[in-house]
Amino acid sequence: MTGAGLLLFRYGAHLVKRGHTVSVMPRPNDVGPLEAAYAAAGVSRTPERTEIGPGTILICNTLMSAQLVIQCAAHAPVMWWLHEGEVGLKILAEAPGMAAAFGRAGAIVLPTPVLRDRIYRSYLIGVPEDRLAIVPPGVDPPSQPRPARLPGPVRVVAIGSIYPRKRPIDLLRALAMLPDLEMELHFVGRDHGVEPDFATLAAADPRRVRLHGELANEQALQVLDQADVFALPSGSECMPVSTIEAGIRGIPAVLSDLPGHEGVWRHGQNCLMHPVGDVPLLAHMVRILATDAATRRRLGAGALQTARRFRTDAMMARLDLALTGLA
Repeated sequence: MTGAGLLLFRYGAHLVKRGHTVSVMPRPNDVGPLEAAYAAAGVSRTPERTEIGPGTILICNTLMSAQLVIQCAAHAPVMWWLHEGEVGLKILAEAPGMAAAFGRAGAIVLPTPVLRDRIYRSYLIGVPEDRLAIVPPGVDPPSQPRPARLPGPVRVVAIGSIYPRKRPIDLLRALAMLPDLEMELHFVGRDHGVEPDFATLAAADPRRVRLHGELANEQALQVLDQADVFALPSGSECMPVSTIEAGIRGIPAVLSDLPGHEGVWRHGQNCLMHPVGDVPLLAHMVRILATDAATRRRLGAGALQTARRFRTDAMMARLDLALTGLA
């Protein structure tokens, strides 16, 4: 249950509705809330070893599927859907053999021009432009009005897996710098147990820290509906779905200032931003939104206006075009 995984599921369900036969190959030994959702949508589970039959098109999701792209591109058309921002360059530097996938994929899908022009450009030399598709993520607006805010302290919600790239520990350290605020910090996401000191710091302030674990998207959105502030202090992102989900609810965000946000999320207009790892400034941004209701409303309205640009139907139409080019 990550943003990339959720988008893949939604596109798979869309393809089933269009009359295609769709199956999914999960990561080995990885079971989560999406498994039942796939089954309910009519998407079957493919064994880890399977034959590629005639008429098959493969969608390989995230940079980490590069080896599958390399292995399978000679046998079937492949659409490679990338979601990683700057961290992708680190991954490729550590495993340079993955770079061959850029030349093998029949279509490469990227969420923003920033990934094409500033992050992966050196790997795209020689790749024809008609094999590159820019497909921003899309979300549906809530089907019902946002429920009334329950009484209680200011709620800051973070959605994302708990591991070092997401820098969730920065939020705990920022919380410790704000002892005077009546505030709760809610984390939604799987704790992979690789973030040093996270569990210790979270347990140190149980009155103000809530760990919800990995939730199905509908449950995560229920937690988000009760948020006053959304926070994502990651070290690398590119158009995360959770930020758009917060924006479509009019919830202002505190974000790290990353290239992947450029042209969409703007400090002082639809969010507040801080440099990656600057915990004192992160704490200051949280304090502003926690104590200034007028600024919360203004930035929340800006976030809503921005998020309305990212529609599910537009995402599906762009993905369909990329896929049609492979058929």
